[in-house]
Amino acid sequence: MATPIETACPNCTTILRVPAEFAGKKVKCKKCETVFPVPVAAKPLPAEFAKPPAAKPAKATAKPAPPPPPVETDALKFKEDDDDDANPYTAIKENDAPRCPHCAKDLDPPDSLICLNCGYDLRERSRKESRNVIQHTFGDYFVHHIGAIGCVLTIIGLFVGGIYCWLSMEGWLVGSFLENDEKDATTQKPTYLVKPWCFSLWIMMFVLWASWKLGKFAFKRFFINPVPPEKIVKKVTD
Repeated sequence: MATPIETACPNCTTILRVPAEFAGKKVKCKKCETVFPVPVAAKPLPAEFAKPPAAKPAKATAKPAPPPPPVETDALKFKEDDDDDANPYTAIKENDAPRCPHCAKDLDPPDSLICLNCGYDLRERSRKESRNVIQHTFGDYFVHHIGAIGCVLTIIGLFVGGIYCWLSMEGWLVGSFLENDEKDATTQKPTYLVKPWCFSLWIMMFVLWASWKLGKFAFKRFFINPVPPEKIVKKVTD
């Protein structure tokens, strides 16, 4: 082990004992924290004084003036005892943006109700299940809506057929068992046991009822549920 050398602090005149290899380098006084260079020609201590003697109680003297604040440098600092920081945690940056209570990520947008990162629902306080699905194609949409398209075409056909029956019903009854032998005295047209418009009315009522059922299905498929069912590849759960 190298023989220590002795040097004095130029600010508070405290005697410091440092290793010999610190000669010519800067050290820090452990009392007033002044940084100063160790003289190259500092006198080494004798071997019997290599170990610092026990400190004697200092005499009561007048309180010295407070030392100036230390200068921050990149020089080598010599300090025997490093005190732990009493408060190592400090605030680096304040951020008041809303965060997800599940994954602590910022909500984007801030007023969103479901976290896009983990799928947490802020209204129901639960995490939605994540799923891998296949993207829909034109064929998927066509197959999904082909039933509704068929309903619309059927409704059009029913109305066309109902109107045709209404206009042709009287001619269909000519010569049937419903026709009377006597004709109308005013118009000289044949008369029937049942008026032709009665049959047309029942046909149009059926057309309206069937159109309501078919139109209800087509409306739900086109406007309420226009997206085909998802094709799940693999379920991903926690």
